[in-house]
Amino acid sequence: FIQSHSLISGRVGQGGLGLVEPPKTVEAMGGRHLQGLLVLAICAAWAWAPAFLLPAVAPDETQLTPALGSRAGQPLAKATPADINRRESPSVEGPGGLGLFCRSALAAACAFVASAANRRIQQKRSGSVLMRYFPSACSTPRQKVLRRLEVFGEIPAWSRRPLIKRRLKLPWRTRQTPKLSYFGRYLVEKQRVRYHYNVKDKQLKFYVMRAFRRGVDYPIDNLMQQLESRIDNYVWRVGLAPTMAAARHFVREGHIQYKTGSMTDFRTINIPSCRLKVGDQVRVKPKYRSQQFGKRNQEDEGPVTMPQHITWDRETMTGSYDDVCDVA
Repeated sequence: FIQSHSLISGRVGQGGLGLVEPPKTVEAMGGRHLQGLLVLAICAAWAWAPAFLLPAVAPDETQLTPALGSRAGQPLAKATPADINRRESPSVEGPGGLGLFCRSALAAACAFVASAANRRIQQKRSGSVLMRYFPSACSTPRQKVLRRLEVFGEIPAWSRRPLIKRRLKLPWRTRQTPKLSYFGRYLVEKQRVRYHYNVKDKQLKFYVMRAFRRGVDYPIDNLMQQLESRIDNYVWRVGLAPTMAAARHFVREGHIQYKTGSMTDFRTINIPSCRLKVGDQVRVKPKYRSQQFGKRNQEDEGPVTMPQHITWDRETMTGSYDDVCDVA
C-alpha cells in the first residue's frame, strides 16, 4: 500500500540539516573582543587610578598619641609599634568612601555587564553556528532507520542524507536475513508511515482509532487524510522545509500563521499537529526573520511538485488548503 501511495512517494525529501546564517568573520570577532577589552581597561583605570594618584603619607614614629585611659593634664605617651604598623598599612578607604576591594568588584561587574550586552547584540546580528540540527519527534537515529527500512521502499520526508554503506571487513561472514511474516511486513509499513510523518506511536494510534471509528466507509483513506492535513506536512509539501522534522521546527519557532473560519486576521500557530480544514489559509509570518528563513529554504529546496488539493505562491509565501487529499 505504501509503495503505491502517491502522496508519500510523490516528493523525495532532502534531509535534517539546514543552512542558517553564515559564520562570523574574523574582523567582526576581533572588533567585539576589542570593544570588551576597551571597556575592561576603562573600568580598571577608574578603580585603580586613585590608589596610584593619591600622595603617600609617611608615618612619623616620633608622633605622640594619647595613651588609652590617660587623663587630662598627664603627659602623652609615645606611639607603640602596633600603632606604627597600623599607620604604615595602606588605607582601604578611597576618596569616594568606597574601599579598594569594593571598587574592584564594581569595576569587574561593570565589565561583565558590558561584555554580556555586547555579546547579546552580536548574537542577534549573526548566527553562531553554520549548520542547524532539526530534532525528530521519533527520537531514532536516521541511518539505522534507513538501513532497516529502505529496502522496502523510500521514506521521503525522513532524511535528505542518503544511506551510508558500511564497509565489511569480512564480507564472507554475512548473515542471511530471515523471511518476514505477514505481521512483520505490516509492522514495517507502519514504521515507514510513522517515520515519514514524524509522529510517535501514541499519535499514530490516535489517528488510527479515529479513522476506524463507526460510520467511516474508507478508514485507510481517512487515516491518510488526517495525516496530510497536519500543518507541518503542509509546510513540507510546499517546500519550506527539507524534512518533516525541519517542518516541525519551522512551525515550533512561530514562523507560520493561519486563518480559518470566521477569523478576520491571521494567527500565529506553533503546534505542528494542528490539522487544517478545507478553506484555511496559510502564510509565512510577515517579519523579516521569518521571511528570510522561508526564502532561504525555498531556494535550497528548489521547485517541488505539490498535490492538487493545496496551493502555494512562492513569491508572497501564502497558500491555502483547498480540499482533502485524494489517495487514489
